[in-house]
Parts: sequence; structure tokens; C-alpha cells
Amino acid sequence: MLRPAVSAGAGRRSTGATAPVPGMWRRCVRVRRPRLPLTPGEQRARETHLLAALTPDGRSRFLTALGELGLTAQGWYPVQTARRWVELLAWRTLTADALLTHRLTARGAEDWAARQLGLPPDTLRTRLRGAAVNSPDP
Repeated sequence: MLRPAVSAGAGRRSTGATAPVPGMWRRCVRVRRPRLPLTPGEQRARETHLLAALTPDGRSRFLTALGELGLTAQGWYPVQTARRWVELLAWRTLTADALLTHRLTARGAEDWAARQLGLPPDTLRTRLRGAAVNSPDP
């Protein structure tokens, strides 16, 4: 009995292992461990830290936008969209400051700014790319 031709890479991963069950590798998923939620005091401290990283003009604009969304100056940290937005704003503000005052390279300034905020720099870079891709054209 003849069998249909199979490509050389069928059923193999990059390691060369053969899947014991067809399609097994597609069912494997990565599991993210959830972060522990912050206490209300830690959330307020984080809000204050992020707002302090913004310029006075950027802070007032951010708080104005929060007001338009029905949020107050305190208690916005659990809202993921607002939190990610202000994290990016603070990161870019600190990056620009580091470029001017610390005379670092662009990547070094981004890393320094991320350390100041206590966030992973690669995550912020990915979010920034996503914001640029998803924003409407002017």
C-alpha cells in the first residue's frame, strides 16, 4: 500500500523530535504566572511615582484626560489602559531627560528610565511599538 508523500519536516520541531501524536506541538501553550495584586497603599504610591515622572504639563493633560473618562486623580491605577498609558508617557519623559542630562545612548536611556519606573524595558518597547502600529494616521 502506498502512502502519500510527506515533507521532510512534517511532524518535527526544530529540535528534530517527532511528535508522538499529530498536532501535539500546536496544543502546547505557555502559561503566564499572574502578578500579585498591589495593596491600595502600594497602588497610591505607584500612582504618585508615575505622575511625578511626568512634566507638569504632561501631568495636567493626563489628569484632564482622566477626568474626561470619569476617573479621579487617585484610584486610576487598577484601570489597565490608563496605567499603561501613563507608564509609556513617564518612560518616554524619563528617556528624554536621560538623553539630555546623563548623555546616554538611546537604548541606555530607555533602560535607565525603565529601571527608574521599576518596569521591564522590553515590555515598554513592545507596548510603544503596538501604540505606534495601532494609532490612527494623522
